[in-house]
Amino acid sequence: MILSSSNLSAVTAKPSLIEDIDWLLGTDSTQYPLADKLRNINLWNYDVESDILRYNSNWEWDDTNKTDFPIGTTNLVASQTDYALPANFLKLLRVEVLDAGGSYRKLDQFDEQQVAVGLTEFMKTDGMPLYYREIGSSIELYPAPSATDTTLTAGLKVYYQRTHTEFTNADASVSPGFPATFHRILSLGASYDYATTKLSSNTTLINNLKAKIDEMRASIKEYYSTRNREVRPKLKVRTKNYD
Repeated sequence: MILSSSNLSAVTAKPSLIEDIDWLLGTDSTQYPLADKLRNINLWNYDVESDILRYNSNWEWDDTNKTDFPIGTTNLVASQTDYALPANFLKLLRVEVLDAGGSYRKLDQFDEQQVAVGLTEFMKTDGMPLYYREIGSSIELYPAPSATDTTLTAGLKVYYQRTHTEFTNADASVSPGFPATFHRILSLGASYDYATTKLSSNTTLINNLKAKIDEMRASIKEYYSTRNREVRPKLKVRTKNYD
């Protein structure tokens, strides 16, 4: 589904979220303004993203509207420990540093609680970074890079998971960045928000919308938890005490 159809008179027009909301509720752009619909669609898009991240297998999800991969590179600075993560960062997957020979080397993450000395004393001599730790919206490298052991230009590479791109009023022909099978959850969700606040006495409508949303969320869970068929589910022995 696209956000909104630009040619409502065309029989072949793609189904759209905005028009689906009005069809579900019997509203129009006066009763349910476009700005409110867009806001609620964006809010539900975050809910869907949260579900996807919760149930994602090791095939990491990314918004299909993105035109690049979630891989960031930046220059290293000699003796500098901390480096900011991308602004749309959600989850860090892998960190690499370019060595003096031009090869990227994977760093291991460590927990500062495992370090017996003060962090300012931990690997305090600059060199080839071996470890990193996440702190706030940055990562710290240990030891800090040196110009002789690393390649400073594009020397830090991070693989990460990022948030989706929000819809704007210029995105009429844009579709949500997850499989089309589940697009309608955004119009169902935005309809549910309106119904629970403006049509609170219509419990039948509210319950029907909630049931459809719950059904679709269950389908999203099943899809994303089993999306990578190369990863077989693990069987666990369940014990029962008959005493």
